[in-house]
Amino acid sequence: IHVAKSGGTAFREALLRGPKTGENALRFQPNFPSGATTFNATTFATGRLHWAYTKQNALEMGSVGMVPQGESAWELQVPRLLAEAAERSRCRSQRKQDSTMLPCLCTLHFDFSVVQPLLQSLPGRVLGFAILRNPLQRYLSHFYFARKLDWTARLRIRSLGPVQYLYHPAALLDTLMVWQDGMAGTAWLSGLSVHVGAGSTRKESDEARMSALFRNRTATLQRAVRNYHKLTFVGLLEDLDGSLRLLRTALRWPQAPEVQQLNVGTVQQKLRKEELVEIERALRVLIPMDLWLYSYVSADFRARLAALEVGAIYCAESEVPQVHLPSDADLGGCIASREAVQCGADVFEGQAEKDLR
Repeated sequence: IHVAKSGGTAFREALLRGPKTGENALRFQPNFPSGATTFNATTFATGRLHWAYTKQNALEMGSVGMVPQGESAWELQVPRLLAEAAERSRCRSQRKQDSTMLPCLCTLHFDFSVVQPLLQSLPGRVLGFAILRNPLQRYLSHFYFARKLDWTARLRIRSLGPVQYLYHPAALLDTLMVWQDGMAGTAWLSGLSVHVGAGSTRKESDEARMSALFRNRTATLQRAVRNYHKLTFVGLLEDLDGSLRLLRTALRWPQAPEVQQLNVGTVQQKLRKEELVEIERALRVLIPMDLWLYSYVSADFRARLAALEVGAIYCAESEVPQVHLPSDADLGGCIASREAVQCGADVFEGQAEKDLR
């Protein structure tokens, strides 16, 4: 399973190509359905898993109904695709053909609420991967990308720069996905992302996920950290060399795969240092959980690289260490919904605390 929030296409292609030696390690690339398809329930059995998936969970009620083209259609295909991949792998193994081959479901944007049952119930050779990106770079990339989209043509974001936008409450509410959904690593790893149901789940479901995300931010971060340590490999887009080394070690490949067409940091080069400092300061107010989580993952990433330097064995799944998680007061900043951003007096140029609607 390839779980990606950014750089996903490039890493997916690298996984499918395999190491430079050309060995076939990960080669199953499913063909996803296009157009709208009706799914009322999906049931498959593979390994120890008997999967019945209708997008019902603690936060959602009712069947999916019409699923638009996009990630949601992909998610509902996960069980069947993995079952097909496992069957192909078993058949090849019985014929003694390429016994090292692993089925790979290389897709994008999996919320952890989808990944968790697979990690629990599928055979032990199932691997979970993730690529994280610095929230500042992710914001800049998403900001400039969103300004080119048709639906922002008449919105305030078109007339604002990346710094001014973050201090404009109405503009932030116009385009929540630019700064909220687009880089919410905490929401994805905690299994509370609203983006995973965009267009297919009801408004009530999205609101329930948002409420659960912010109700107890310390508990949300604890869940995100716990799920992070369930993944086999987590790379940082800003340290491609180190990420590829960890990836090669996790997959036991003789060489690292080649990653092409990776666009990192080009937007950031257009801004002055003072502007970058101001953007990071604003993001620490708007998305404090994501900044904390990225700092935690970055420190763990460096520790894993340092361990490899001294010959340590790579742990596919690490125990969750004792972590000092920030309290709600420590995090500070804003709490957002789909209709409002509630912030303290230090936010938005010193305005008094209130709901910005």
